[in-house]
Amino acid sequence: MQLTFGTVADSVGTRVGAGLKWTLYNGMDPLLDTIYRKELLDIDNDIFEEMAYEKFSLRKDFTQFLNSIEMRIGKIKGTGLFCKTVSIHNLMIMDRVSVKNELEDIKEAMVASLDTTDKSYDELFSLVSMNSLSDLLKSKFDPVLWDKYDKGIANIRIINMDPMSFKEKMLETVTSELRKYFKNDTISLSESETIQLLEFSDRIKAVGDDVDHYNKNLLEKLELSKKNWLNSKWNAPMLNLGIGWVGISPDNKWSTLQQHTVKAYINGQIGFKEKSKLNGLLKYEIPFNNNVTDSTMVSDIFAGLRFIKGNAKNRVSFDLGYNFGLALNSSLNYKTLLVCAGYEFKVDDGVFLEIVSGFRGEPSDFFKNSSILALGNLKFALRPKQRFGKD
Repeated sequence: MQLTFGTVADSVGTRVGAGLKWTLYNGMDPLLDTIYRKELLDIDNDIFEEMAYEKFSLRKDFTQFLNSIEMRIGKIKGTGLFCKTVSIHNLMIMDRVSVKNELEDIKEAMVASLDTTDKSYDELFSLVSMNSLSDLLKSKFDPVLWDKYDKGIANIRIINMDPMSFKEKMLETVTSELRKYFKNDTISLSESETIQLLEFSDRIKAVGDDVDHYNKNLLEKLELSKKNWLNSKWNAPMLNLGIGWVGISPDNKWSTLQQHTVKAYINGQIGFKEKSKLNGLLKYEIPFNNNVTDSTMVSDIFAGLRFIKGNAKNRVSFDLGYNFGLALNSSLNYKTLLVCAGYEFKVDDGVFLEIVSGFRGEPSDFFKNSSILALGNLKFALRPKQRFGKD
């Protein structure tokens, strides 16, 4: 179920509306497809398991290596050097994407925390994005956020190190932490320990490269899988029910809301094999006008069918609609027939090029009226929309 509320202003006044929508069935929602969700989880799952095991083995081997150095020098204190020392632990960055994403989130939080009336707001935004802030500008941020940002930048520097610089950093950090750990400035690694540490540095970089490659390939495969699923389900069954209210205020005040209308509808679609589908819409409106005249509408009914042939990107459509309005004075009732054919091309998600031609008017004029309705359109929306059903 979905609850919506909105307002829009135009030359008539302000329109206010609210509504409820129930989705009884939706075969076009990938989140409701348990088989598809399982397929997503299975994408490169064997590679993920191998990579997870390699990361686990690397951490285990590296911890044992550091423990062996501690045992040689003296005695392991508590949990050991790797678990207790943040600077060494931070060098074990293998999922670089998550580190970069976390830093971007921190940047957004920093900018969002600023007072928008601050004259240097735009400047700060640019400086945060470029990782270049003076001490004066740093003072404008929350200390906790700044601390997270500073640590994030340090991790990015580690990620961007070339292999040789990373090895030097690793050797320097481990030696420094051992001396602090045992409070002895003369401690150093043996030749064999230095060689092993440099080999671990290569392993850390290699695993990081593997994770980067995996993440990139996974995103591409997920996007392709989603695209293929949506293309294959473009004509899957769907059924919605809805009810709503619309009111108009000519002077933008709640007290002057008038021309109230209650609307109810049912729409859905059914597919035929892979190349076609039939959409349907039945809508019923009941106006409640403050100023009643003979021409005031008592109710309005619209029924429409749309047959579509093609696929998710290119399709032709044939529409048939009938509108019947009842006025307070029955002699002022109206009937409208809609018959048209069209072509639609999907430019991008939510963007369609549409060409339509047909007839709209009194049913009795269909055969004797030579004029036709022609329309060329580029329609777009934040979410893909439709005339009679789900596109």
